[in-house]
Amino acid sequence: MKKLILLLFCVIAFEVSASHIVGGEFEIRYIPGSNFRYDVRLILYFDGLFGEPNAMDQIINARIFRKHDNQLMENVQLHLYDTVNVEYFQKDCSNGSVVTLKLIYTLPLSGGVPSSKVMSSATYNHPEGYYIVWERCCRNYQITNIYSQQPEDGSDKDPEAAGQSFYLEFPPVVKDGKPFINSSPRLFPPLSDYGCPNQYYYIDFAGKDDDGDSLAYSIVTPMNTHQTVAFPQSGPAPFDSVRWKPGFSRTNVMMGNPDLRITQDGLLTVTPTRSGLFVFGVRCVEYRDGVKIGEVRRDFQMFVLDGLECPTPKPPVIEAKPKDAPDNAFVANNIQVNYAHDVSDENRCIQVRVSDADSQNPNDNKEENISIRVIPIGFKDPAVKEVLPIDTTAVLKDGSTAIFEICFPECPYLGGPFKLGIIAQDNACPLPRLDTIFVDVDINIPNNNPAIFQNDQVTATYLEGQATPTWLVKATDANLDSIRLRTPATDPYDIFDYGFTFEQTKDQLGLVEGLLRWDTRCDVVDFSDRTNFDFYFLANDNDFCDYTPADTMKFDLAIDLYDFHSPTISTEISPDSIINAKLFETIDFDVIGKDQDNDKVKLIARGLDFDFATSGISFTERSALGNVVSPAVWMLNCDNIPLDDQQEFRMQFIVVDEENRCHYYLADSINVKVKVSKPSNKNPELVVTGNKDAYTLGETISFELVGSDVDVSPTDKLKIELANADGTTPPQGYTLEADAPFGPNAKFSWTPGCEIFANDVYTNDYTFTFRVLDDRCYNEKDTALDVTFSIKDVERETVSFLPPNVISPNNDGKNDFFAMARRDDSGNLISILPNDNCTGTFVKFIIYNRWGTKVFETNDRDFKWSPEDDHGGVYFYTLKYSTFDYKGTIVLTF
Repeated sequence: MKKLILLLFCVIAFEVSASHIVGGEFEIRYIPGSNFRYDVRLILYFDGLFGEPNAMDQIINARIFRKHDNQLMENVQLHLYDTVNVEYFQKDCSNGSVVTLKLIYTLPLSGGVPSSKVMSSATYNHPEGYYIVWERCCRNYQITNIYSQQPEDGSDKDPEAAGQSFYLEFPPVVKDGKPFINSSPRLFPPLSDYGCPNQYYYIDFAGKDDDGDSLAYSIVTPMNTHQTVAFPQSGPAPFDSVRWKPGFSRTNVMMGNPDLRITQDGLLTVTPTRSGLFVFGVRCVEYRDGVKIGEVRRDFQMFVLDGLECPTPKPPVIEAKPKDAPDNAFVANNIQVNYAHDVSDENRCIQVRVSDADSQNPNDNKEENISIRVIPIGFKDPAVKEVLPIDTTAVLKDGSTAIFEICFPECPYLGGPFKLGIIAQDNACPLPRLDTIFVDVDINIPNNNPAIFQNDQVTATYLEGQATPTWLVKATDANLDSIRLRTPATDPYDIFDYGFTFEQTKDQLGLVEGLLRWDTRCDVVDFSDRTNFDFYFLANDNDFCDYTPADTMKFDLAIDLYDFHSPTISTEISPDSIINAKLFETIDFDVIGKDQDNDKVKLIARGLDFDFATSGISFTERSALGNVVSPAVWMLNCDNIPLDDQQEFRMQFIVVDEENRCHYYLADSINVKVKVSKPSNKNPELVVTGNKDAYTLGETISFELVGSDVDVSPTDKLKIELANADGTTPPQGYTLEADAPFGPNAKFSWTPGCEIFANDVYTNDYTFTFRVLDDRCYNEKDTALDVTFSIKDVERETVSFLPPNVISPNNDGKNDFFAMARRDDSGNLISILPNDNCTGTFVKFIIYNRWGTKVFETNDRDFKWSPEDDHGGVYFYTLKYSTFDYKGTIVLTF
């Protein structure tokens, strides 16, 4: 029956104005072989026709919480990775009037593929586990069984509105100190196309678990969001549930008869009684070894057509009869068959006949596709599919029937009677219609006496070195069947590694024999790790179908290693304590080894997480009879402690019994943990000598810096450096000469020039910051010192600049020459020229006669003009500086 109608999850365009959320769930998958890496994704089912395009989120922000206390662990951003159309069980029953899209959100892409997430064992280790959640609004607005209206404007908690909380629980990534590998279940495919009133609806919801965990399903009330806004903040628990409309509930989801149910194995069934759009939730709980480890929820919508729009297909009819019975022996519902054990394979069969009234329906071209399948009743065994013929499908035309031959195995599945269901199905819409015939099968197998051991239990304890114990292992079979004798398993240990040997001496019909021997000499066999041995032999006859259980001969043996004890070790340090020490301190304690058998014992040591030999630890390996002591001394120095890379060091001391009677490696050990921290240190000091507060340009600025440090054991080396130089103008050209490479003293020197002045400002302030540093490893300290001073330009003296204006070069010793000088009290010439400074410097001196002719020129500041050939009279001079001129007159007389 192929009547094209519509698609599930969404709603008919002229009946419902839908929002975008149809359903969905989270998945977390472990990446095999990785170090706690997981693929995290969200699957969202979206109304492809009537959902608002803007509601197709490109990025979602999920959150992970700890179940124990709802503590937020982290935010997880997922990106839209793929969008595909949902395909349904009966493709021919859909006409595309509604489209459901499957949106897949993953972690951000890396190299074109979704990246993975590390869930650190240091973070995700709480035994109660965690949950990931994302909340989104809104569901379809005209759902039949819950309140789901469009939220009122301005309301963030509208009781009549409904969103969806996508929710998944997952276990810690470590348990009992070991990685706990788990992936969440991959849930069942979407529902089939639609349901019809008063027609039985079914779908297999069973999901898949990559780890082989058990999955259990149940119907739950869907979870609402904390707020009825488009993007509510996700979590934490507890979560509100959606509100059922009157008459509806978790146990009455659709008012069906019977109502919506799901088996523990995931088979969903309902017979609807009304049309509409119905939402419900399915919870899938994950168990490992009987303990819940996870949970995932998926919400769904199921659309039930109006009864007038639904097709009314007829179900197929399946009947069965024994293979050789006449056609009038076909029966429906149930058939019983019995077979002797010696019936041939081709005669251990039945025939099933399938008919379908719809194969005569002109609306279906008088054709109907049918198929058969088989299910075990009351047990599980995938091998039951082997009873089916190779071809399990047929096309019925104009009322024809199809015959299939079902053949049973020689040996029954359960060792006795068993029951199968043979199911016939057609291709009706919206779902195939079914009919089932139950087949009770009894295959007789011959009676059998099992093989038995002559002795089924041996319990004994033997002294080490005792004469080799020997046991007869003998099994017989009253039917004289051949007997399979299985020696003890090698897991969890192999007894043949502990001095046991077995020699089979007889193997004939109805009888097997062998001798088990045990060499108990401890110098031949290593009993250091095991002295108790529980094991068994199995005897099983080769009976027909091999159903008879094996007989067991159990051994419970022990060896007494008398006068044989392991040595013991101790230190002055309390067990499990931590020695806290600083660099440059010394750790000193004794290590003591003892042996109550007075055997020769030896003390040795090693580093568990560092190189003991290069660490600077002083420890001498020593041997003695019965009692040995050796001191361990560790001077913690920078050269052997890489404190930047490691702060905790675990050393292990071992006492070994070197001469015990069994020549075993007998030892005891003790671990000592040392936590090393940076050394104590005081800041060095720095002083300056020879500095002035103010300098005049042209002076050499020079002072010494002296560093000191009070730390000893060891004495720190010091280094002086310039940390910063700042001033009115940036200083340049200075030097700092320090003792190299380390030293307590340094000398600063600077002779600045006019380049330090700018913008007509001729007084500058400077601050030089010096720093003295010590070299105490892993805890270097430093002290800074600011040295400040000012530098001003040379003052220009103009008050005393009164050049002479008369000369008489007549060699009388008075005013014989002209010079820019005066004589001091001692008669020495002293220049009266204005001082050179940064505002101007002497360039030259020029004399002109009254006609403007240059008669003298010099660039010597200490010039002398003694004219002899020039005429008396008035002369004019120009005193040129770089930025200004002085002019005057000279009267020359003779």
